[in-house]
Amino acid sequence: MGRKRGDPIKLMVYEQVDMAKGSMKHWSRQLRAKILKKVYKPVERVDIDPREIDTPEKIKEFVAERYGRGTFDIRGWSHGKTKFRVKLVRLALVTITNITPEGKVVGLIQYTSRKCRSPRLVRYWFWKGGH
Repeated sequence: MGRKRGDPIKLMVYEQVDMAKGSMKHWSRQLRAKILKKVYKPVERVDIDPREIDTPEKIKEFVAERYGRGTFDIRGWSHGKTKFRVKLVRLALVTITNITPEGKVVGLIQYTSRKCRSPRLVRYWFWKGGH
């Protein structure tokens, strides 16, 4: 049996952190200047109701209340041509910069890539955030 419309969605959450100085030493001198000095640390796998993440504001609230400030990579499962027939795809990169005392979340959502304006979330039936 497949997933029904109201079933929870499985997400994987990663935190984007700066690479440690010791890890930088493993790269050659020539490549060190060109690599992205960020690493993604797995935080947790979440089963979430689709109604909790159907707009950009709700995604920011979800990340802020669970993980606080920082940059988090939200990934979902998709069909893939791998050994296990699944792959992780980036749904959104969420940066929470501030949470006001009133509970308002100030942050930024960057979707799949800078080249593509429409988010990958448009493909899902629950998304109400537009293109």
